[in-house]
Amino acid sequence: MSDIMTMISTLGFPIVCAVILAYVVKYMFDRYTTDINRLTDTHNQESKEFADALNKNTAILNKVASILHDLVMKIDNEKEIKDEVRGTGSKTD
Repeated sequence: MSDIMTMISTLGFPIVCAVILAYVVKYMFDRYTTDINRLTDTHNQESKEFADALNKNTAILNKVASILHDLVMKIDNEKEIKDEVRGTGSKTD
């Protein structure tokens, strides 16, 4: 405490306050920078995991769409065959 009083008496109160505030600002800046870097790293990892999951879901949806397309084509072909057997096909000879 006597060191601070000596600094105030030799440098002046405004200069000592400015130095203390500069130290506080540097401390806060360093702490916030560390927190932001940690959050950025966490966000990047989460984004990568989200993109991987999205790509896997897209691949699965493409497979489901392909299977549904094949089923629709099979059903349409079976319907055409039944119509031809019954003689009600829309084809003209």
